[in-house]
Amino acid sequence: MQASETTIEAPPVRVAALGVDDRIKNSLRLFFHESCKDRFQLVEEETADTVIIDLDHKKGVRLAQEQRQLHPSTPVIVISQDPRETGSLISLLKPLKKRSLAKALLRAEAQAKDPQNFSSILPSLQIASAPVVPAEESGDDVVMEGTPPTSAGYQIARHLAEKDIQAFLGSTPDIDTNSTQQQANIRYDPDSFFQGKLRQITAMMKQKGQAVRLQFSEEEFIILYPDEEIAQIDMSESRLGALSAAPISPGGLSFTFCDDVFSPDDGAVDSVMRLDALMWKTALWASRGRIPYETDLHRAVALDRWPNLTRLLLLPNTLEIAALWAEQPHSLIETAAKLKIPQRYVFGFYSAVFALGLANTGETMKALDYIPIAADVGEKQPVSTSWFSNWIPFFRSKNG
Repeated sequence: MQASETTIEAPPVRVAALGVDDRIKNSLRLFFHESCKDRFQLVEEETADTVIIDLDHKKGVRLAQEQRQLHPSTPVIVISQDPRETGSLISLLKPLKKRSLAKALLRAEAQAKDPQNFSSILPSLQIASAPVVPAEESGDDVVMEGTPPTSAGYQIARHLAEKDIQAFLGSTPDIDTNSTQQQANIRYDPDSFFQGKLRQITAMMKQKGQAVRLQFSEEEFIILYPDEEIAQIDMSESRLGALSAAPISPGGLSFTFCDDVFSPDDGAVDSVMRLDALMWKTALWASRGRIPYETDLHRAVALDRWPNLTRLLLLPNTLEIAALWAEQPHSLIETAAKLKIPQRYVFGFYSAVFALGLANTGETMKALDYIPIAADVGEKQPVSTSWFSNWIPFFRSKNG
């Protein structure tokens, strides 16, 4: 009688991430679970088989040095915006791509199993004159983006607080799609708001390749910079929200092209915003849970590419909606019904991706540029990952 084969599953490789925030840790957890099929597990430093360190963190270099001194046989993957000489450490450049990280993790796993061939010489960790070749540069899916030239004013994604939901998504109840009047109530004209003016001016700015100054009043203005794709805003966020939420009156906005050059040291810390983040927020303020006039409620919608959620304001159920549209096109009404969420959440998200030119009707997403950013631990509405399965699975199960 032939003995039956017994398959012993190898335990997951334990990975610690140092010098990164909870947002990035949650991205790694999602990446380990969905793309790596739980072959890797995020743990604390004390129990880690390998360590990932962000050298761009203010303590990044020190963390790497301490790691090599205290745990010389533990493989270390370092990531940074700029090329660095890192000796025997595994080096990756931002933006950190899925395939690059997967290759680096496999390399680290191999080093952990053969520590005799792992050098314990402490690297210098100085910026190199020539680029360090990353473990793998192919792949289009970003796990971690490169950091901006300065942290001043650059806003990362945040989840919408309960008190802010009405300001961005309104309070309109679900509509009866058979009612012409109710359908009219959930539509608006983007070109009548700052959202539309911003889109038009941005298109002219990019064509001209010159900065442009948007003047709302003598003391309130915004300067857009084409090369950096950022906006320097000289007004409070509440004032910007008020200007974005109401139709632009005649003479309420003027613009002139200028020779201004962006300097990270100019203005207040909170006065700088990525241009796509500004367009996203102005669309939310203008729409307040409504949709552009020409939108067909019953026509299937898909994403051309994934929104860069690392720097955008996150609406309720953002990830569920985006993942659903990435997997298969759905109409706005179908989306709300399938996810069992208020229609205005779907309408607001559609208006925002429409403003960035990321939505289309009837086609699946052409390229997945960014992996979803998972909700922070402790959020009242945990993000469902059921729609994220089978997205670029680098590690498949034996029966898969």
